[in-house]
This record gives sequence, structure tokens and C-alpha cells, in this order.
Amino acid sequence: MQDVVNVVGASRVVATPVEYIGKTDEYLDALYGTGLWVRGQVKAVIPEVAAKMLVHIDQYVRADPVSAEPTSDGLDEPIGQVADKRERADSPEQSVRDSIATMDRDGLRNFITTNYRAPVDGRSGVAALREQAVRLVDQFGIAG
Repeated sequence: MQDVVNVVGASRVVATPVEYIGKTDEYLDALYGTGLWVRGQVKAVIPEVAAKMLVHIDQYVRADPVSAEPTSDGLDEPIGQVADKRERADSPEQSVRDSIATMDRDGLRNFITTNYRAPVDGRSGVAALREQAVRLVDQFGIAG
């Protein structure tokens, strides 16, 4: 009978080095969960997230594997979040979506302009305003 040996780091996820080359000197990535980037910075990112990031050729490029920065604890744990997590039915975002579903036209226009400072076409119907409001909640989240 063989003894099971636990090798530290043996089951680690392979990382893809990604470099930020965007227009701004600093960029806070909230979409992929990789945090704050400085132009020229290289981070080790999990492959699923790196593949999505590298589609944006004006923002990110694949970097040399040696230049990825180690994390604060000294380990090269890749960063990033896979966005396939299901949202809970009682989440704050879902509560806001439920509220949007019951708003009238004036309420929707007020909600969009107050919370997102987005332009609202005065000729839009209730369905179009609801769609715009839900899209803004999905894209930017809610404050608070």
C-alpha cells in the first residue's frame, strides 16, 4: 500500500501572464476581478479569464512568463474570477431588478438619471426604459 504524498503546489492552476498596455496610467479592472493595473504591469491570470482579457488587444497583451509579478505572500497564485457564478435570488441586484419591473415611465427615467447619470430619450416607452435600466444595473451594479 502506497502512502499519499501531498506535494505543495502540485495542484496549482497554470497561469497566463498578461500585461496591461491601455491608454490610462492606472486601470481598475472590475469586470474580470483582477484589480488595479498600472501601464506595463504584468500579472499572472487564470487561463479562462486571460483568454477573455486578451480579446481586448488595445488593453492587454500576453506577456513573457518570467515577468509576472509574484503575489504579496510570495506565491504565484493566479488572479481573476470566472464569471459563471450564479447570482442568488435574494441579491441586492435582483431586488433592484424587481423594483424596476414595477416602476412607471417617470420612475424609470428618474432612476436612470439619478443613479447612473445616463441620458434618457424622452420619447422612449416603458419597455425600452426598463431594458435600459436593467442593462445599467447589470453593467455597473448598484451603489451602496
